[in-house]
Formats: sequence, structure tokens, C-alpha cells
Amino acid sequence: QNVIDPGELAGALKVLAAIGTQDDASLAAKLASNADWRVRVQVANALGALNDASQIPVLTGLIDDTHWWVRYRAAQALAKVSKEDETRLRTILKHITDKYGRDILTQIIAEQETVFQRGAAS
Repeated sequence: QNVIDPGELAGALKVLAAIGTQDDASLAAKLASNADWRVRVQVANALGALNDASQIPVLTGLIDDTHWWVRYRAAQALAKVSKEDETRLRTILKHITDKYGRDILTQIIAEQETVFQRGAAS
């Protein structure tokens, strides 16, 4: 049986995030249901870095993950992908059913608003 080590998958996703393009986002998305949370974290990181809006459903699914780091990185990635569209991010928030997913995305939205307010005050 050919089982790939989760650490190797996570490492490969880091490389993909660093050198990949939007066209590569679907490769990362295929690993979103991996059993190892460290791989799912790197999927979220890669999807955020690759900035492909077509992967929003995958990131939204990761927001419901049982592991906190996966939810957090998915929320950050959603904010990156929706950077210019706060309305889209708030719409996503309305459709998240998981309490913890809603909480973390609400936190990320609040952090973004603080950054935007500081930028506007400068």
C-alpha cells in the first residue's frame, strides 16, 4: 500500500503555496478531506495563498473542521480570497452553521475591519 506521510503532504502544500498559481489551487483542494489536521491546515494556507475564488466552497467546508487551527487558517484564507469583497465574506458567515466556525470567521472579519480602519486613518 502506498501511503504518503502527512508531513510530506504538508510540506508539498507549503511549496505549492509558495510557487503555485491559481491554476494549482484544485490540487490543494483535493486534500481538504485528508485525515491529518496538519494537511488540512496547509490546504487552507495554500488556498489562501493561491487566491482562487472558485475554492471558496472548499474553504467554507474547512471552517466546519473539528480542529481549531484548520478553522482559523480557513477563515484567514477566506478573508484573503474575499479581500476586496467584504459583502461576500459576510454572506459566507451567514451560511456557516458551525458555532466555532462562525466565531472564528467573525474574529477574522473584525481583525480585517481594524486593519482597514487604521489604513483609512493614515
